[in-house]
Amino acid sequence: MAKKVVISITSKDKPGIIYTAVNTIKDLGGNLLSMNQTVLDNYFSMIIIASFSDIYKINSIKDTVSTRLKKHTYNNSEVVVLNCDESTLTSNNNDPYSSFEKSINDQYVLSLCSKTKNDNVLNILKICTEYDINILNLFSKTKNSLYTMIFFIDTTELKSMIKFRGELHKLEQIDPNLRIMLQHHEIFKATNEININI
Repeated sequence: MAKKVVISITSKDKPGIIYTAVNTIKDLGGNLLSMNQTVLDNYFSMIIIASFSDIYKINSIKDTVSTRLKKHTYNNSEVVVLNCDESTLTSNNNDPYSSFEKSINDQYVLSLCSKTKNDNVLNILKICTEYDINILNLFSKTKNSLYTMIFFIDTTELKSMIKFRGELHKLEQIDPNLRIMLQHHEIFKATNEININI
């Protein structure tokens, strides 16, 4: 029986990391299910979900991936392998599309722009935690002393959008240099995508 694992790789960015990791999974007889990667300040980070035969143990997969990366001079890479929680990958509903549609309907984009960052970011993270909001992805950038951060959030467990918006508004009242915008994901896409009619 196949088992799913999560493989996390962090390294100084360099061409060939993804190829080495995926090729190692292939050589171990693994099946690549999904992956995501990003580069931040010249550091590479990647998460892979793959399935393997039961004959492969967690430590064996980790050691093999680590050895392959170091062989190709990625000596400063770190590899972590964990058993995958199946409950996070499957829906309890019989309709395979319902969970996807629900997650899209409950996704919002939360943007902040400020001259200060630490307190504002911590306050927003605290509010999201208190309101059971899951952060799916985020992006941040500092330019000319102006800090911008975009959160992609899942509001499935949120009980009151009005109260959540109220908490965000309180932060703006405390810091006059802070601007916060909360948009539904579909509205964000519609207002930020460029459509060219030919």
